[in-house]
Amino acid sequence: MASECCVPDGVYNDFRDRQGFEQECKQAAIMGFDGKTLIHPGQIAAANKALLPSQEAITNAQAIIAAPSVIRKMLKKELYPLTEKWLNGCISQKRKNYCESSKQPKPNHNRNRKHKQQT
Repeated sequence: MASECCVPDGVYNDFRDRQGFEQECKQAAIMGFDGKTLIHPGQIAAANKALLPSQEAITNAQAIIAAPSVIRKMLKKELYPLTEKWLNGCISQKRKNYCESSKQPKPNHNRNRKHKQQT
């Protein structure tokens, strides 16, 4: 499953080149990497800044995760009564049609057939 898989970007060897490292971290984030392989403690802050999600991204993700339950609640509260009313109307109409058709005389399909005489 993709959510259980972590794909870090490779090592940036020149740990003294902060600007180059920051640029590579930004590129890794754009390309969708989950993190960065580090070789020096001085790289941690820049990697976190570029690759950790912002508070806005976290809030948006939480809203997306919560959406199905919110939609279910909304459907149950607002649309279910309408759907129930519509279905009950359809069922009532079907019952009415069935009752009316059962009152009609049944056509006799055997009327025009010739009966064979038994020998």
